[in-house]
Parts: sequence; C-alpha cells; structure tokens
Amino acid sequence: MLKDLVGPECWVFIDDLIVFSKTSEEHDQRLENVFQRLEKANLQLHPGKCEFARPRVKYLGYVLSSDGVSASADYVKAVQEYPVPKSAKDVRAYVGLAAFTAG
Repeated sequence: MLKDLVGPECWVFIDDLIVFSKTSEEHDQRLENVFQRLEKANLQLHPGKCEFARPRVKYLGYVLSSDGVSASADYVKAVQEYPVPKSAKDVRAYVGLAAFTAG
C-alpha cells in the first residue's frame, strides 16, 4: 500500500512507519499521502505511539536526523563494552553486533 512511497517519502519496518522531509510543507504533504493510503486500506494509527515533527528519531538502533543516519549511542556503547570473546560463537556474536552498529 505504501510501496511507491517507501524510500523517497517514508520507511516502513513491520508496524513502524517513519515519514521524513526537509521542510514542514513537504512533511505535511508526505503525511497526507501516507494518511490517505492508510485510510484507503482501512488501517489506523495508535495515537499514543505517534510522534510528529521530530528533529531526530531513534529507529531500529539508529538515530535519524537532518545530519544523516548514525548508530545509536546505546549500540556503540554495547560494542565498546563487549566482553572479550572466548569462543568462535562469541566472536561471531561480536562481529554481528559490530557490523550492525557500523551500518
């Protein structure tokens, strides 16, 4: 339902939706596009889980802002404080965590 909007106007992951823009006018138009699609599909938003016009957002372990996308400080800290691996399984777990935060 949002297929052609994903990428240029919004990001969707399971039940999370982020609408982004450079100006408030552009944001209003993009929100309207998304709201129309949701209404047409008979889907509703949970008002208590919605945030609007945020300059930066934490999303799936990243921080999104006008400066770009960066790893969340929580994940960077987890990599920095990760215990020394003692087995091949531990090394794989660390590499997976480090690769995720590197984006």
